[in-house]
Amino acid sequence: NSQCGTAAENRWQVGQLAAPRAWRCIVLKVLFFARVREELGCAGLDLAWGENVASLDALQAQLCRDGGPRWQDVLAQPNMIRAVNQVVASGNATLSDGDEVAFFPPVTGG
Repeated sequence: NSQCGTAAENRWQVGQLAAPRAWRCIVLKVLFFARVREELGCAGLDLAWGENVASLDALQAQLCRDGGPRWQDVLAQPNMIRAVNQVVASGNATLSDGDEVAFFPPVTGG
C-alpha cells in the first residue's frame, strides 16, 4: 500500500496535490525502506511534483518541510542513501515523470 497514515502525509498523494498552473507536473513513486519506513510509518507515496523543482534534493527538502518534525528528523539524517530508478544518486539528480525514488538508511556491517 502506498498510502501513509496521517492527513499531513496523505496530502502528497496524486490527485490531492495541485501544483501551481505555471508548473507542469510529473508523477513520482517515492519508496521508504528499512528503518526509514519503520520510523515514518510509511512504505511509500505516489506524488505529483512540479517539474521546475524536480531534483532529488528539492524533493527531500519538501518532504522534510511538509511532513513535520518526524519526517524532518528521519529524512535529514546524515548519510541517508537515495536512489533514482534503483541507482544510487546524488542530490542534484534530475527527476522525471515516472521515476521511482527510494530513501534508505546507510548499511552498517560488522
